[in-house]
Formats: sequence, C-alpha cells, structure tokens
Amino acid sequence: GSSILYPAERMVWKGGQLESFGKDYALKECYPLSYLHEFIRDPETGQIVPAHPGEESSRWLENVQEQVIREGEIVRQIYKTAGRVLPVYNFDRQVKMTLPQKEKQTVANTMTVTDALNTKGQSLQSMLRFRGRLSALESFRILQQLLFALREVHKAGFLHLDINEQNLFIHGSLKDGDALVYLVDFGSARAMTGGKTETITERVLFASEGFTAPEMLLENDGTLQLGPEADLFSACSLLIYLLTGRKQDVRRLLAKQNDVYLTPLQALWLGCPLFLVDRIQRFLTKGLAADPRER
Repeated sequence: GSSILYPAERMVWKGGQLESFGKDYALKECYPLSYLHEFIRDPETGQIVPAHPGEESSRWLENVQEQVIREGEIVRQIYKTAGRVLPVYNFDRQVKMTLPQKEKQTVANTMTVTDALNTKGQSLQSMLRFRGRLSALESFRILQQLLFALREVHKAGFLHLDINEQNLFIHGSLKDGDALVYLVDFGSARAMTGGKTETITERVLFASEGFTAPEMLLENDGTLQLGPEADLFSACSLLIYLLTGRKQDVRRLLAKQNDVYLTPLQALWLGCPLFLVDRIQRFLTKGLAADPRER
C-alpha cells in the first residue's frame, strides 16, 4: 500500500552506447494507496503529490516517505549479518526523472533500489495460489527456514512484525529440501535494545490479519514493549495457515487456549505421521501462548 515496484536494470556507457549492466533490480517508488487520501503523479514533473492539496494529506505522505527511508536503513543494517533478507543498494528522498517529451528534473520522490524479487524465487502467496495446500513436510521446511531468517533479524537487533504469506519468498525446491526462504518487507520492523523494543506510544499498529501477536492488538495501551516472542507467534500462525488453510482469529484463540490445531484426520490428509500430531500440538500451544513469556 505504500509503494509501486518496477522491474529495473542499470545501464552503463560502453562503446558510445548504453548497455545493460547484466543484473536485474527492483525499483520501489513511494506512491501510497490510502482510503483517506488520494495521491497522483504531477504530469509536468513526475512528483507524487496529494490530489487535493492540504496540510493533512501532505503530512501523511511525508510520514509514509519517512517509513520507506527507515525501512531502507533497517534492511541495510540487517543485511550486514543476514543472508535471508533482500539487500537494499540505495535509497533517497530526491531523484532525477525524465517523463516522456519532458526535460530531466529533480523531484522529491522517495525511491529504493533492491535486488529483483524474481531472483529470490516465488512468493509463498503465489505458490499457494498456484499449487493449493502444501504437504506437512513442505510446511515444516518453510517454518524451519523462516525461523533461521528470524534468528538473523533478531541477532541484528530488530523485530520484523509483519510475517505473512506475502512477505516470504521461496527459492529452490521444498520437496528436495534445498529451498531457501527470504524475508521481505521491513516496513513494520522495530529496533530492539536488550531484547525489547522501546516503549511503543502509537495506539494504532499495522497488523496483518490472522498473524499478529495478541499483545500488539489487545495490549497496546501506550506502554507496550515487544520482543522476539511477537515474531514467534506470527511464525506459528503461519504454520497453522499452511497446515489447515485457516488464519487465526486472535480473540477466539485467546478464549479457547486448549484448541486442537491439527487433528489426526488433517495429519493423514497432509501426509504427516500420526505419532507427530501430539508433538505438533505441544509446539503450537507453546508458540501461540497468550502470555509472550510462555512462548
């Protein structure tokens, strides 16, 4: 909702003409889609501006642009020690643009340059749409890789806080066991100090329905601090979604803590050995505990 992604390539002068650098990139331009405000591209300059000028719309656009820049800074820090995130090569609040039949101009558009997503495989969302339900083995391989990725992010001192099927890219074969999962979209990420975020004063947090930890939804009273347990809740919620096709209703989940997450019949259908069902139940009961300290 914050940006448009374009396939891009870097061009270099060679022998008096432009040639491709030989590597695919993605260009992310901050062009928000909002129910409250409408934005357009100025036909003369190419700058993204409010369709109906006003202080509130301009301030909202600036906040989203700041978020895109902050995401670029966070990913650049994480990528120093992590191999399962999409590298950010450059980001800026001002860019030079040339519209058709126009002169080149410098405009206040926020843009980020990253690796092309197609080099990182297929999004989990796309895979599920194309294939339908995955096997239990494939689902647990995705979870394992996701936990490896989260460990890298947490060791770098950040929480992701927006784990869902759209933000995982899978490269390689799940069946053969050589798949690598990449974690993308750090627009909701927050830094940790001593294993916790600073106090979160915003009363409204971005949340992906069915994956968000209950403390983010129900305990945000202006004094909330989050730890890795929030991401673990989301990872376990993703596993349930992969195994059953259901997204979690957090309020129903908290009202019914002894829920059966995977029945023997579902396990047989997924090709999961029955002797593992109790272990999976214990695993998910712990990972989805209402109290973050119990996860």
